[in-house]
Amino acid sequence: LHFLRPTAVSAAMTTLFLRTPVRGPLLLLAWPLLVDILSEGKDEVVVTGNQISLPGLDENHFESFIANNERVLIQWYAPWCGQCMTTMPELEKAFEELRKDGYKTRVAKVDATVETNLASKYDIAGPAIHYFVQGEKAADYTGNQAANDFAKYLKRRELPEVDDVNISAAGTFADDLGHDEFGILARVKKSSVRHKAFLESLAWILDVVVDSDDVNFGIAFLPKNADAKKDATLEFYRPEVDFPGATRVVFEGAWAKKNIARWAARLSFPEFGRRFTRKYQQFGSLLQLGYTGVVVLCPEQQDPEDDEDDAVAEDAGSNSTASPAAVPRPFAQNFPLWKFTQCDQLTLKEADREMLFGNTRERSTTGASVSVLLAETSGMRKYRRYVLESSDTLRSMGGTDQFLAQVQQGKAYPRFKSQAVLAKPVDSNGMHILTGATFAEQVRDPSRDYFVDFWHPRCQHCTEVSPVWDKFAKEIKLRGWDTKGLVVAKMDLSENDCEEDINSYPKFVLYPAVPREQTMKKRQTWTPSHIEKLSDTKIETWIEFVLSNARTLQGVEDAALDAELGASEWKKRRQRRRSAKSG
Repeated sequence: LHFLRPTAVSAAMTTLFLRTPVRGPLLLLAWPLLVDILSEGKDEVVVTGNQISLPGLDENHFESFIANNERVLIQWYAPWCGQCMTTMPELEKAFEELRKDGYKTRVAKVDATVETNLASKYDIAGPAIHYFVQGEKAADYTGNQAANDFAKYLKRRELPEVDDVNISAAGTFADDLGHDEFGILARVKKSSVRHKAFLESLAWILDVVVDSDDVNFGIAFLPKNADAKKDATLEFYRPEVDFPGATRVVFEGAWAKKNIARWAARLSFPEFGRRFTRKYQQFGSLLQLGYTGVVVLCPEQQDPEDDEDDAVAEDAGSNSTASPAAVPRPFAQNFPLWKFTQCDQLTLKEADREMLFGNTRERSTTGASVSVLLAETSGMRKYRRYVLESSDTLRSMGGTDQFLAQVQQGKAYPRFKSQAVLAKPVDSNGMHILTGATFAEQVRDPSRDYFVDFWHPRCQHCTEVSPVWDKFAKEIKLRGWDTKGLVVAKMDLSENDCEEDINSYPKFVLYPAVPREQTMKKRQTWTPSHIEKLSDTKIETWIEFVLSNARTLQGVEDAALDAELGASEWKKRRQRRRSAKSG
């Protein structure tokens, strides 16, 4: 489910999708009953009995709210978003628990369909929950959306737990860590500057380390005769790393909270990971640490229930829980901006499987593969997926290295999400249904113009304009323009993706009948004007658009438009059309 990003559409488009901005003071949502106001500084929370209603922030109050409160969780929502409305009461319950337990973290909400400037500033394209620390965005909340999960997340970040470790037993601190856990141990003099710096860094570490629930903190106090500076140490333990010397790393540098947090975040990514965990899926965190993508190597696997004897005989390296040392180390050296890990195909969740392979790979397929996920920094798409599944190529390091180089150089084609092959890709109105698997081949047909509606079934504006688009397709068929090469099509973005950058729903794009290599460069986007809502669009508007831009309709005229616009105006438009086509 996605919201609109107003910077990506025209002013006319913005008026179609976004509501009238809220004016006046901060809007506080209240129950119809008499309420008591609980004031905390300049911020107000509406309380009715035991129920809290989150403050709704507008552009005038947002910055002051996150500045006046050290820690804030913000829900970005749309009134028509079912998921948002389900999450909101859970956040209210979580905040109520925090307030009763004496925590200072605040929770608020922003209507992204009203506060469009704020939504644009924070890159809001759909339901989102952001965590702010001292006025700056620290993390995207991606956990479970139940009240107790929200409360646990916020409490842990405000007051992290630290184990007291006897200095004589500090050497065994990492022994109790689980296979997927990290440990950070400080050896400091009590009440020293470095003791305070370590404590101040804990919340920051939890803010930047994606798998923060798996971080364990310990502190061992040095004896009184120790040097507070020279004898203090800070160590990071990561049992999942098998390379010599990599399981324990000592901090070197100035003991400042941000320095320590960044150091810990980078170390949470080993040179080669054992599993495709959540930290490899959070591209915002990766980008903050200077990485641009993730490479996931998936060894060939077989279900042990299918052939238990063979599974026992197989070397442990065939399973992703094997030592990462089995993975060619030069890959990480050749591609330093990417992080490398492995996956266990037999235990992959469906969402993770789709992320790695797209939704076109059979569930039973467990052959060897390499997936590259490159972070996207614009539009609604968070990453582009590239997949190598050729067994012959994967047998050699050279073949895999060549594939990775092609991805790095932009010479590989992404694998997009796609619905299954359709039995009838063209309906009775002449509407063509595009999928992620067929998009590139079809719209690059040099003999056809493709006019495509990118839509989402949960987008109200998309469903409103859909009947008009169907009527337009039928009209094109009645005129016989489909036989000339004009194709009216649509793509359901809930089940498909493609190389077109989508910043808002719906989006209408004409891909002209030009040589394949020029298709994307020559494409044109249609945007509405002078209408209150998309369902008011007249098909004559689209007819005029395709007559002016479709290469296959060169020389075709429309008598009705000619009469309506006037011969002189239509002559000018024809001339502009010819000029555009010649270009």
